[in-house]
Amino acid sequence: MDAERTPRAVSGEDKTALNLLQHFCYTVGSANDAEDHGYGEEAKRMREESCESIRNLVNQTPFLLEHFPGLIEQLDTFRFLAFGWSSIAREAEALLAGDDR
Repeated sequence: MDAERTPRAVSGEDKTALNLLQHFCYTVGSANDAEDHGYGEEAKRMREESCESIRNLVNQTPFLLEHFPGLIEQLDTFRFLAFGWSSIAREAEALLAGDDR
């Protein structure tokens, strides 16, 4: 967080958005597991739906735009789909716990 910005309390709406963000990120992780077990088409569908849901959520939630400014651009990259999803999920968890890393 920038020293110039004053962190604000996480509202109930923000917490809901963070929980949804985590859910969609974990679904990307589940898609990776599905692909590892031979369910490639299902994994592709899960990733596409989760990334679209994240896009919609971030676009509708100023709090998420503030804390994850580059997320929209990252969504369809190999890095996000392979392992970046877990970093975003952990950051969301930290925000929910009140840890402003």
